Amino acid sequence: MRKVFLKYKEEAKKIIVDAAIRVAIRKGYQSMTIEDVAKEVGVTKGALYGYFKNKEELLSEVLIEIVKTFEKTLNFSDLDGDLDSILDQSMDRLLRVLPDQTPLFAELISISGRDPAIQQMLSTQINNNIQIIEKNLRLLQDKKLIPDALDLRVTATISESLGRGLLMQCHVTRNVDEVRAHWKLALKKIMELPSPEGH
Repeated sequence: MRKVFLKYKEEAKKIIVDAAIRVAIRKGYQSMTIEDVAKEVGVTKGALYGYFKNKEELLSEVLIEIVKTFEKTLNFSDLDGDLDSILDQSMDRLLRVLPDQTPLFAELISISGRDPAIQQMLSTQINNNIQIIEKNLRLLQDKKLIPDALDLRVTATISESLGRGLLMQCHVTRNVDEVRAHWKLALKKIMELPSPEGH
């Protein structure tokens, strides 16, 4: 019976976290209230407090969920083809999922200078992203698509920062084709690969 209850509780928490992501994207984190999230889920505010004691605890779970989405989105293990094809497929996945979350991330960065708890949460998220990218770069090395001598940690760190910046640019300019071309070119340069003719 306890296992069933725990499974139900985890499913309920996931529903709440997904609703919080939608509300935070729509209204912004600072404007979002627990009441807004409860309304989105279709329950009372009191019911939500049975799962999360405050907005900060809910935010922590939101960031964990965003990292999980990023990990699924950027998993290269199921992608085939040459490096260009894999980069195109991964960019398609990122552009389907992450642009909606970019304004939320930007807002949280602006708050983080005044809120050490949010700063720590974002630092953890960025480090998790870097680990995910590093793992996927290792897969590309195993497939002999990028140089063996490449420093994966440094490359992953630069790639994470580059990706955030380009997603922000994509959100602001809405010029997906230009962002895609720049992303691919920059990644190839970072990975010490030859650029296309004319670059």
